Amino acid sequence: APAAPSGSDGVRERVNLKTERGAPQEYVDLDTGRRFFSVTQVRQVIFNNTAMIPPDVLEVARHRGTLLHQRFWRLLASRVKLVDPPAIIPGLEGYCSGMDGWAEQHKVEPIEIEAKVIHHKLGYAGTLDAGIYYGVKSWKVLMDLKTGQRNCTDPMQLLAYREANERQYSRMLDLYLFANGSIHEQWVTIEDKLTHWPGFLNGLSVLQWRLAYGR
Repeated sequence: APAAPSGSDGVRERVNLKTERGAPQEYVDLDTGRRFFSVTQVRQVIFNNTAMIPPDVLEVARHRGTLLHQRFWRLLASRVKLVDPPAIIPGLEGYCSGMDGWAEQHKVEPIEIEAKVIHHKLGYAGTLDAGIYYGVKSWKVLMDLKTGQRNCTDPMQLLAYREANERQYSRMLDLYLFANGSIHEQWVTIEDKLTHWPGFLNGLSVLQWRLAYGR
């Protein structure tokens, strides 16, 4: 799709981004060749809660997260009849039932799914899980699906996506799924922005310094 023109604040939503995990800057704009730090890279500078987890345990969690995120994509798409509803994943029945019940209870419908966003001025990019209509009042909610341990940097992830997204969302939500079928909604507020957005900007500055001085 053609690129939308950049705004005065340097924000532009793009789809022509390539992800290269492990690179010094994990996103590259295929139109211009310019590289960008990922939101994940910034979060890891501030707090990496996976550093002490054994690799085999971490790999199991990553695989689970990948399967559930793929299923969540299909679930949202099925809510507007784009695809058939997803099957229950063997061994992950509780996560799936929690996901399905939540979507039905709150009349969830997708606005965008797995959308890449880019902030040219600040130099970062990311891939958000979804923007949705939520509840009987159809709130426009930017959300992220969580299937592992909570991280104190979770709120700044959504804040970063919102700052880099041209769409206007009235609310932000981290949705946590658990193996027993329970879910937890954690809403990100204006107060959270006052606390977490400066931290994100500081982490981004550290990455920029490291890149400039070859660290």
